Amino acid sequence: MFKSQQEALRQAFTQVLGSVPVKGMLVISAEDREKVGELMMSWLSEGKWSIKDGTRAASFPREYVMGMQPTCLIQAWTLPRKKDKVATGGEVIVVDKIAQIKAAKDAGLISEEQAMQAVMKHLGIAS
Repeated sequence: MFKSQQEALRQAFTQVLGSVPVKGMLVISAEDREKVGELMMSWLSEGKWSIKDGTRAASFPREYVMGMQPTCLIQAWTLPRKKDKVATGGEVIVVDKIAQIKAAKDAGLISEEQAMQAVMKHLGIAS
């Protein structure tokens, strides 16, 4: 039995990806996302982790685990979206574009050549 949903999710990422990503900095392929989701769902059915009864998540557990909304378990670990500065002086999340490209290459989502082209394009250097 896992102590929390996050502990279960970290373990699932470790098993599928081979390492624990940093929350908010994950680049994951659709195939790996599916594998992590299926593992989490099997653990849920085995009672290794739980969802609080009476919640929307309990009514739609698959969507809660694998959905694309920012509050879904796997999605909460993915790279944050760039946010605009709000008039009230709210916090702005700035994601380093080159770090995103490197993470995508490291995850095997793009080739080294595609990564180099993306960096060159980002820097405004003709290739």
